[in-house]
Amino acid sequence: MTKQDFDLKTDHLSTKFLKLSKYSVALISGSAFLALFWVVASFIYRDISLFNYWSGAGFLLGVANGFFIQAIYSRVKFFYQLNIKLFIVVVLLAELALGLLLIGPYIWVKLRFIPTSNIHSICCETPLDYGAARFEDMRLKTSDGATIAGWYVKPTAKSGNVIILIHGYGYDRRGTDFQTRVLIEAGYGVLLYDLRDHGESESNGSLNIYNRMQICASDLLQMVNYLKQKPEVQHIGVVGISLGAFATLNSLPETLNSFSGLWMDGLRFENFGAQGSMNTPNEYLRRVFDYQSRWIASLTAKTSIPVAPPTFAQIIPTIKRPKLMLVSSGLDKSERATNEKLIPLLGENQQLWIIENAWHIGGRFDAPVEYREKLLAFFESAFSKG
Repeated sequence: MTKQDFDLKTDHLSTKFLKLSKYSVALISGSAFLALFWVVASFIYRDISLFNYWSGAGFLLGVANGFFIQAIYSRVKFFYQLNIKLFIVVVLLAELALGLLLIGPYIWVKLRFIPTSNIHSICCETPLDYGAARFEDMRLKTSDGATIAGWYVKPTAKSGNVIILIHGYGYDRRGTDFQTRVLIEAGYGVLLYDLRDHGESESNGSLNIYNRMQICASDLLQMVNYLKQKPEVQHIGVVGISLGAFATLNSLPETLNSFSGLWMDGLRFENFGAQGSMNTPNEYLRRVFDYQSRWIASLTAKTSIPVAPPTFAQIIPTIKRPKLMLVSSGLDKSERATNEKLIPLLGENQQLWIIENAWHIGGRFDAPVEYREKLLAFFESAFSKG
């Protein structure tokens, strides 16, 4: 075949492509965007209507993008002379790159930047139901004007020893009822409160996916300052459940080392937003996505984005004074792996308890007697050291 024949054939194929496949690139583009939006939405939404909305929006965006590319192809000589199959491959690769580098992270930031609110009223249960003779209903104003709600019960038999209990994501102060009953029965004072934007605690509009742990840690410090004003309080410990454990460990080292004991149940994965090691392809991808999402958030948000927090491997060695107990599910592979990685870093005053037959924060259900005994023994030892 001569060069002239080849050029004629290429021109013929290009013309045929434009005539017979007027909508093909648009459909290919729409399908690619539909797949991208479908994957992203599947990680974000449980509501089928919202899932369908974003999937449909992705398809329409892809179709529009396809028509735009088709217009470029028909008007720019360089693209017009390209092999048709090569052109389609280039289009798909370009769209994949656009989706991975910009559209996917943008959607994630847009939908996840403000955490889902879990504010609701607290009804029909108080510390009186947990064995307390009396309690104080607490409402504290934070430095940024939000109100944090909770309950305080004075110590009885364990004079001077008070334990702050912090619940997990989506719950409220009643989510630590098992631990609270055990500790009140043993005579400890307890302070239960709703995390920011949970239960009866306000958000004040300042909470986002990047500063959430730092703000929750700041709220914990306010609980500590509140207790220090009580004449009966001498030593303070913390029980953190799931998100409550994350909030606790994101406190400043001086705050962490002011406690006598830290019972951290349910560190299911690495610290939120922390930039850990990059030993596997998945860890590399996480680091890249973190850079992308932070960059996009910094461009679109009306507030500053804090730097990435430390990893748990960086936090644990800073805990010098308090006794530390990490409690992990034995059945949740991610949680178990997260905690087992910390074993080499645990000091003489620190240990890990893996509850073999329990799922995430399920030890109180699957091993209630052992959980109770270990919890009491832990704080007995922690407070004996002051």
